[in-house]
Parts: sequence; C-alpha cells; structure tokens
Amino acid sequence: FIVLADFRQLPEIGEDGEEGLMFQDPRNEKITVIKIYDGSKIPLGSRPISLARDNNNVYIDGLRFEIEKDKAGDEKTAPMAANATECRDYSLEIDSLADSLNDTQKRLEDNMFINDDDRREMKLYLADFYKEIAFTRQDIEKITY
Repeated sequence: FIVLADFRQLPEIGEDGEEGLMFQDPRNEKITVIKIYDGSKIPLGSRPISLARDNNNVYIDGLRFEIEKDKAGDEKTAPMAANATECRDYSLEIDSLADSLNDTQKRLEDNMFINDDDRREMKLYLADFYKEIAFTRQDIEKITY
C-alpha cells in the first residue's frame, strides 16, 4: 500500500474510523489505492473501508499496517507517477460539461410540468454555476499554460 497523504490527519485508533475507499489503480493493477472518501465519484470496483492510525501504524478495517517513512532526501518516486500519462483535456471536458448543462436547462425550461417559480430558481442557481465554470476555465488556463 502507498499512502500519499499525511496519515496523521486520520483519527486515532479507538475513535470512530474515517470512511475510506480501497480500489485497484486502473493504470497499474499492482497498486492498491486507499483514500479517504471525499464524496466524489466512487471508482469502479472499490470497497468501503474504515481508516484510523496511531503514531507508527495505519489501521485499515482494524488491521494494523506499519508506516515506513521515507528518509529526507530520498529520491524515490511513487509508482503511480512512474507510468502516469497525462492524456486528459480539461478544457474540452469543462466545455462538454457546460454544453450538456445548457442542453439540460433548455429541456427543463421547455417541460410543461415545471412551473415558473421553479424556472426562476433554476436560472438563478445555474447563473452561479456558470460563473463557477468560468472561474474553472480560468484556473485551467493558469495551470495549463
């Protein structure tokens, strides 16, 4: 197992464990990914787990795993980074999201079962959402270029 986050953020053993997920890395089947569940999309084939810790160990569903800390100046790279390839076009993905949202908005506005109050509320909500999409586009530009 490779823990890529600070394990000290986990609750101590004896407290209620943190809700987490365990799944195979789709890019490298030899790697099992363990992460705290953050409410985002759940990867296919994942299973829920409980995470806790003490000073030297991480507990996954109550089973103890010793933490091996890297020494300062150690030039190891995480196996996930060794064969990771960046092939996503985030600008295209955000444009696709905006187009899909716009199409859904039009279908809902044309729906005869939606009243005027709901249409107004939807427009207000989506105006804020489109603003967030615009900010995300700006962030993508900053990161990419």
